[in-house]
Amino acid sequence: MEEQFYTPEQPTEAARPEGYPSLPVNITREEFVAFSLLQARIIGVLRRRKAIIPLSLCLFAAMAGLLIWDFVEYGTVDIPSLVATVFMLLPILLSYGIIPVILRKKAEKSYDDRQARHADKMYGLLTVYPDRVEKVGTFSTAKIPLHGHTLFVERQDMLLFLNRLSPALVLPARCMTPEMTAVVKAAADKLPTTNRVFISRFQPLGQPVTPPPARPEEETLWEQMIVYTPEESYRVTKPVIVQRFWKMAPMVAGISLLGAYMLGWDGSGNIIPCILYFLVCMAVLTLLFLVTPLSRMKKMVPLQETKDLTVHLRITEKLVYFRTAASGEVGVFWEDIDHVYDKDDMVEIEYKGGGLLFIPKRFIVDLQKFDEIIRKCRENAKQ
Repeated sequence: MEEQFYTPEQPTEAARPEGYPSLPVNITREEFVAFSLLQARIIGVLRRRKAIIPLSLCLFAAMAGLLIWDFVEYGTVDIPSLVATVFMLLPILLSYGIIPVILRKKAEKSYDDRQARHADKMYGLLTVYPDRVEKVGTFSTAKIPLHGHTLFVERQDMLLFLNRLSPALVLPARCMTPEMTAVVKAAADKLPTTNRVFISRFQPLGQPVTPPPARPEEETLWEQMIVYTPEESYRVTKPVIVQRFWKMAPMVAGISLLGAYMLGWDGSGNIIPCILYFLVCMAVLTLLFLVTPLSRMKKMVPLQETKDLTVHLRITEKLVYFRTAASGEVGVFWEDIDHVYDKDDMVEIEYKGGGLLFIPKRFIVDLQKFDEIIRKCRENAKQ
């Protein structure tokens, strides 16, 4: 019997079952910035900032107490200890000052870049199904399953669905009607209670959203259903984990330096203990953030089903589309693709935001023609 592969569903209008509630939605610049900050607070870099305040203040008070005691006893102030004391307040400054400003600027630039090229990229048709919530846009589809790995957030100005395997689904109050809000909340009720975050009561405004003009259908230049082997799945996932660790490297080094100073510095001028403690801290953090995730991934790969190893890839003149069983279709513009590498038995596509796509060469029937398509699309994107 011929082996049967899983085929992800096509997110087209023709494939959509009738009878399910739908509503057109889009996102303004201010809403996109608010979403980015909210996401950072819920699952991003700002998620632990409430715990940072008492911890930083306690450490600051302890260090300040030691400084005062030294001054009273010896009449001197140790400059490195003074610097370390002030350093204890840095996490508060970062979490409530610097990082939010950086996130805001980054979100504004991201939105402006998207709108400058394609004003309809933020538009999509929201549809609520019994087992998922979808937003089908011009260039991508956000498909959020209603199960234990999805998080639902309610705030006065927006509803938010988050899932690590799919783009976030943002529903601004401006677009939502009371009727559609009730449908969305009923769908969210299927999630575990622990997966629901209530901040403030949502207030739908029900303002109509005008769909953008229909875009002409793009010609597909290359299309392939890719089914990775377990070994290939580990190979393509490993660089993502390593890349994420290197992004965290400055933070890891900073924490290790602080730990080395607090544990190894005795004021005698001998830095050997500090170096040893720095290496120990680096080793422990590397174990936690790199070695352990890689080990966990290696154990999980043999347990993956065929559908988890399947990616549908489609290349047009303007975008590279990819779709998996767990998420909707996502389109990446060629101008957002930084590099295309030819690596042994793989073709690696690297795009902005740290994204990576891998195509095993065994799925490319004509390598020369594939290379011509890539070169032509990249040249057109530069014009």
